[in-house]
Amino acid sequence: MDPRLLRAFQSQIEEQCRFGLIAFDDAKTMPPGTQFWYGMQNLLVAAGNLSKAFWGQGGRLAKNREPLRASLQVEDSSPLRETTMRNHWEHFDERLDVWDATSTMHNYLDHNVGPMHLYAQEMGGMPDEIDVFRHFDDTTGVLQFWGDQFALIPIVDEMARIFPIAQAEASKPLHQGPDPNDSGGGQ
Repeated sequence: MDPRLLRAFQSQIEEQCRFGLIAFDDAKTMPPGTQFWYGMQNLLVAAGNLSKAFWGQGGRLAKNREPLRASLQVEDSSPLRETTMRNHWEHFDERLDVWDATSTMHNYLDHNVGPMHLYAQEMGGMPDEIDVFRHFDDTTGVLQFWGDQFALIPIVDEMARIFPIAQAEASKPLHQGPDPNDSGGGQ
């Protein structure tokens, strides 16, 4: 990978890690409501942007981005690689169309916080997965959408781990000059 491109990616990754960590801090200090979900959405956007930077959209650039991942010590097993939850949020319009066409009960559960069993008690049973849009279980740290579960703590931990590495790498000069202790002649 060209050094200029590598530094540009490292700089962007530093920024997305920063944004994701800020979003998580904001969300965890807010009571359930608009500001909380604003933080959750921004965390997912940052995580999705990191995934695209490391592997490309849909993983199509995984081979090309190997030097980037290596420079920041990111493994293919990184929790940042998963984009399902971000895709749910980004394509909510499509999810609503599918829900309308396929839900049998047409219950619409969205922006809920707490253990799912508490909502099930209120409803007289567990809701159909298709009826549960954005749900965060604050006792487990798991975000859910249509039955897909996304553990946030491993994502946040990975952002926090990568952040200082990206800061250090992004601040390195593109080209280092010759070593002043090297006589260069070999004579």
